[in-house]
Amino acid sequence: MSNTLLSLVILLIASNVLASDKNIDGCFSHFKGQDFSKSIEFGKKAIKSSPKKFDSHFCLGISYKEISEYKSALAELKHAEKLATKQDEVAGVSSFIGGIYITLRNYDEGLKYSNKALAIRRDLEDSTGISQELNNIATIYTQTGQTEKALEYYQQSLDVEPNKSKKANTYGNIGVLYLVSRRAAEAEPYFIKALDIAENNGDYQGQATFLTRLGQAEYKQGKLDIAKEHLIKGRDMSRSVKAPEFEGMAIHFLGNVYFKLGDIETSIEHLNQAIAIFNKIGNSDSVKYVQQDIDFIKKQAAAK
Repeated sequence: MSNTLLSLVILLIASNVLASDKNIDGCFSHFKGQDFSKSIEFGKKAIKSSPKKFDSHFCLGISYKEISEYKSALAELKHAEKLATKQDEVAGVSSFIGGIYITLRNYDEGLKYSNKALAIRRDLEDSTGISQELNNIATIYTQTGQTEKALEYYQQSLDVEPNKSKKANTYGNIGVLYLVSRRAAEAEPYFIKALDIAENNGDYQGQATFLTRLGQAEYKQGKLDIAKEHLIKGRDMSRSVKAPEFEGMAIHFLGNVYFKLGDIETSIEHLNQAIAIFNKIGNSDSVKYVQQDIDFIKKQAAAK
C-alpha cells in the first residue's frame, strides 16, 4: 500500500495542525513535502519540546512509517494513541497503526485497528477516511486469499470516495489483488490508472509505488523491455523519496528481468542488492523470496 498523500489529507487532523510548537509545524510541513528525513529530524525535536502533545508523536510515527522503520513508527504511534483526545485523532492514529500491522502481515491487529478507524470515520461522515479504511480492510482480504470479498470492499471504497484524485490507492490495491491472483494482465490497467493520478497529484511516493507495481505486472506478462524501463524508474524514484520497501521490490524484479534476458551476472547482482535492502529494514519474508530466486537462477545456470 502507498498511502502517503491520501493519508496526509485524511490524517492531518482535519487541517487543524496549527501547532504552537515550530518543531511540530516543521515535521508536518516536511512530511507534506515528502522529505521524510527532515520530518523525522523535526519530529524528534518536537518530542523534546512538546513530549505530551499528540501531534509530536503522531508526526514522528507517520514519518518513520514512510521510510519503513515500522518498529519505531509503532512505538511513536502507540504513544500518540494514548495522548489522543479527539475522535479524528483516534481515527487517524488507528488508521496508521492498522496499516503498519497489515504491512507486517499481522492481520488480526490490522483488522482490529482498521475497523476501529472505520467506525469513527463513519460517525464523522468522512468519505475519504471511510474510503481509506475500506481499502485497508480489503488489503487484508487480498493478502489472505479472499479475492471476492476484497473486491467487494475495494468497490465500496471507490463508490464512497467522490474525488477522483484520491482514488489512486484503491486502483493500485485492486492491481495488487489481481497480481497475487496471477492475473497480471488485469492488474496492469489499474496500475496505469493509479500512476496517472499520482503524476497529476505530484505524489512522488505514489509514483514510485505504482511504477514498481506496473513493472512487476509487465514482467509477469513477459513484457521484459517495458518492465525493465518502469522498474528502473520505480527504483530510482523509490530511492529519491527514501522508500526502501519499494526500492528493494523494484531491484528484486529487475534481477528477475535480467535473468529472463539472459544476463545471469547482473541478475544475481541485483538480487543480492535487494536482499541487503530487505535485511536492513527487517523484511525477512522478502529476503526469503529473493533468496529462493537466487537459488533457482544458480541452479539453472549450473545446468547449462
